[in-house]
Amino acid sequence: MNGARPSIRRSLFAVALCAFAYLYVFPYYAALNNPNENVRFYMTAALVDDGTYAIDGPRARWGWTNDAACVDRGEDGALTPCETRRPAPGVERHYYSVKGPGTSLMGVPGYALYRWLHPGDDFDRTEALWTVRVTGSILPLLLFLFFFYRWLGEFTPSPLLRDSVFLVVGLGSVVWGYAYLFASHSTSAAAAMGSFMILDRARRGGSLGWWSAGLAGALATATSALEYPCFFITAGLCLFSLFALRPRLRILGFVLGALVPVLAVMHFQSHAFGNPLTPGHHFVENAAFRAGHAVGFYGAQTFHFMGALRLLFDERLGLFATSPLLILGLPGVWLLLRRRDTRAGALCLFGASLLLYIFICFMNIWHAGWSIGPRYLVALIPFLAWASLVTLTALHRRRPLLASALALGGLAACMLSAGIPSAYYPHLPDEFDWPLTQLFSVLIAHDYAPTNAGGLLGVFGSLSMLPVALLLLGALLWAGLQKTGSARPLPRLLAPALVAALLLAPHVIIPRMLSAESDPGARRMVAFVCEHWSPEGHDRATRLRDHILALGPASPASDRLRLSELYREEGRDRLADAAARGVGTTRR
Repeated sequence: MNGARPSIRRSLFAVALCAFAYLYVFPYYAALNNPNENVRFYMTAALVDDGTYAIDGPRARWGWTNDAACVDRGEDGALTPCETRRPAPGVERHYYSVKGPGTSLMGVPGYALYRWLHPGDDFDRTEALWTVRVTGSILPLLLFLFFFYRWLGEFTPSPLLRDSVFLVVGLGSVVWGYAYLFASHSTSAAAAMGSFMILDRARRGGSLGWWSAGLAGALATATSALEYPCFFITAGLCLFSLFALRPRLRILGFVLGALVPVLAVMHFQSHAFGNPLTPGHHFVENAAFRAGHAVGFYGAQTFHFMGALRLLFDERLGLFATSPLLILGLPGVWLLLRRRDTRAGALCLFGASLLLYIFICFMNIWHAGWSIGPRYLVALIPFLAWASLVTLTALHRRRPLLASALALGGLAACMLSAGIPSAYYPHLPDEFDWPLTQLFSVLIAHDYAPTNAGGLLGVFGSLSMLPVALLLLGALLWAGLQKTGSARPLPRLLAPALVAALLLAPHVIIPRMLSAESDPGARRMVAFVCEHWSPEGHDRATRLRDHILALGPASPASDRLRLSELYREEGRDRLADAAARGVGTTRR
């Protein structure tokens, strides 16, 4: 196949598009006390500040967070879960992160640098969190995207298809949303695909250096060191290495590299939980969570058929609802299995992905709590994107206009479905069935916007997010303005691309507004989100309220009526009633 491998200059520009989106916005809501991020951040802080895995110090300084393990060590050295509020006499109690240690370890350099630059009272927890987000999540992901973009070019002759599929991963999937958080989902996906790309090149190219073999091994096991459930992906990559590595002795390099994350995990688990092979889920502080992990295999006991469907098609959780173009990856798997040069990799990789999906369907927390997309399945996104590119390329040989329009239309649909939640609020509550209409239409219309670089210039509200909207539009044009081979000019693609977007994302184009408005649980959660928004004070209701307070009794009744309407649309009925009665001191 004649590939469309991009130049270094174009590759850097492609990554720069993603970098702008990842660095411009800082969606952080301290009131949520997000345990998925906080417990990892606590461990990073403990390693730097206290020289220990135990997060006792950060908990004492910053307060309680969920997803922690509580371990009582008796006088005889035996470790038991904490069953009482206070340890018994002679018992030593410590708290640990229950997550894979990979993310916390990746945050150490950035946190240590921040601590060195801001000693003593100059320390700011929010700034420190932003630092570790950038150094421990965003920068590693951008490095992966550079190589991923160039690797995709080896599987298609069409630059338009290559760029569209790349942007689906970078700006049209929940990889974007989880890149913001100091969590493991996006970095685990990057590690898995990074290892696979190295092994795939070896399989197709015939040889691999020692350092590359070691890096492939380290990335393979880092996948599950970052995200424990991804051990299926790690196993698939290890199996693929047996087919891919040449000369055979390079397998030793793969093994040596793989040992580095493995030994790091074993050291953490041995120190924290007394066994190098046992994670801390049976020591979880939350008694209900601990009981859930105690059944079956760490909570995997019964197959959830509804969960299996929702993980793929649910508007909030579904892999193919948040990034609809990825559904083309399913026929792409078959095409990859038919090709001799990709058969072994596709079989190992997608076999492991299927096992991971089935395993998550067995988990009693398959829905993963407050999240966007199926956060336990984020590692599958780059793999499905690759397979989607193969499908589009096969179609491109026969119907180039159709393939190009499908790629661009699918990219637009993905940017709306996954991009808006990623940039605004990457931890959606369970109550939202149609988040784009139930929550984000309200947030955008009412001038709620996450913390972003616009605030440095005094620009807040929805206007501050205009650069992100322009970036997405510009990225679409950048991908569509390709004139190679049989590719068509962009104006001829617009109409069929719009049709493709309509077909792939009806939940975006034709929202179920009536069901959104009638759901009382969703309305309560809209109110919760608005009441705990950060930065506060820049939304329409707050600005109007402050204007009414400034005018006092002279404020017109129409302003109070409009304030009541805004509160009502946000689900804040108590404040709406107070405003309607003319009570001008309503507060958030």
